[in-house]
Amino acid sequence: MPDFVTVKMQGLEQLEVDLNELSSDMRRRVVRQGLRDASRPVVKAAKGFAKPRDFQSKRRMAGTMRRAISTFNSKKYKGANGVIGVFITVRASRAQIKRRPISGDPFYWRFVEAGHRIVPRTSLAAARLSRLQKRLKGITITQRRRRATGRVQAYPFLGPAFRAQGDAARRAFVDVVTKRIQQANAKR
Repeated sequence: MPDFVTVKMQGLEQLEVDLNELSSDMRRRVVRQGLRDASRPVVKAAKGFAKPRDFQSKRRMAGTMRRAISTFNSKKYKGANGVIGVFITVRASRAQIKRRPISGDPFYWRFVEAGHRIVPRTSLAAARLSRLQKRLKGITITQRRRRATGRVQAYPFLGPAFRAQGDAARRAFVDVVTKRIQQANAKR
């Protein structure tokens, strides 16, 4: 599972010239807005590809993961050295996380996206031991991981969404940035 995807567009020389005519603050806002608008088709596709949880459990609401897919501004790439970034991920707000008794925290999205191993809480041999023997024995998490009982297959949704809607996102970026540059020039 890639941590991020970098897109480099070529053939936009006129757009780059027009962007360089803007002030640095305005350029950063125009490009960030273009990136956020361009991410909308990818977010919509990711919500469509995400495996739904059709039922509500004692601690999770149905559809938690789908609702939490969104676009966020990058804290690392915020305009320094001309690099601006946004990212699409699954993240809940603090209010959703703190909601009780049913949480809106989709922490498990990484397990769905990348798959995972099923690790037993204790081994069968350790389950038969008395309490004192268990304390003395001390089975570590590393030992439990070695005894994994199975694997849950990955069900990726972010990568396929980008591959499916990448061209639409690029076109949307160019359209939005061109429109915003024209608006900025009209205000002068």
